[in-house]
Amino acid sequence: MDKIHAKGLTKKEYLAKYRREHPEKYAEYSIKNRPKLYLWRKNNPEKYKAIEKRYYEKNKEKRKEQSRARYWANKQKALANNRKWRAKNKEKVKLYRHNRELALKRGIKKYGRLLWTDIRALNIFQENICNECFKKMGDAYTIDHIIPISKGGEHVNYNIQLLCHPCNSMKQARILERDIQYTILQYLKAKKIFSYKNSTAGIYKKATGSYIPSQSVGSPDIIAVIDGVYVGIEVKGPKGKQSADQKQFQKDLEKAGGLYILARSVEDVDKGIGGYYREKCLQLANKLKEL
Repeated sequence: MDKIHAKGLTKKEYLAKYRREHPEKYAEYSIKNRPKLYLWRKNNPEKYKAIEKRYYEKNKEKRKEQSRARYWANKQKALANNRKWRAKNKEKVKLYRHNRELALKRGIKKYGRLLWTDIRALNIFQENICNECFKKMGDAYTIDHIIPISKGGEHVNYNIQLLCHPCNSMKQARILERDIQYTILQYLKAKKIFSYKNSTAGIYKKATGSYIPSQSVGSPDIIAVIDGVYVGIEVKGPKGKQSADQKQFQKDLEKAGGLYILARSVEDVDKGIGGYYREKCLQLANKLKEL
């Protein structure tokens, strides 16, 4: 910046000095030009945010002191405003408490952080119905980790569901196979991979009192398609094992050029898909060498 003062001050330094020496003139100027400043902030929100951020980083303690001073000077008004805000933003308050509790117990840096928009979107997706008892929850919902944090689950949007208080208390830290299925489906949806839950329920034959299988015996729980390749994902709990039919289906699918993943968590699906892409890249590299 060019020097404009006899003492070698920059324009920025000169203006800062002038404001300190003539506070009444600066205040008068600010009041007179307030509409213009407001209009500029409205038309340049990103620039204004950047300026505010830089100023805050340089003057953290000063801003905190000013905030505390305003609070104690208008304590009753501040408390009333806080109560109004909490009443209007129940979802944000609930999520803030949830994130804070997790941060204090387990460390927020390791387990991530949820946004209130994630919870609102999930509440709309579930139609405000509990994922366990299928009853309306109203505002009395709780945030549940499908794969519990204590069992290696993540604090991310595809590993949460909304439950009512009784169902969340009863679930505790158990991992159910259907919960793993739900998490994997949410993960694939987040990755924008076409997928759906494979219904293996049979057709009831009233004459004989038996079920006719609606799918191939041993077919996987989740079907996905990646780059035109059929992907079968068989989901098992921590101690679950493949049946003989499921093992045979895996052999037949892989022989036909499909991809079969045995998953006990989202990480297994991620590794399986990553391995498929790595193999595909190696095949492509070998083809290029042959040319």
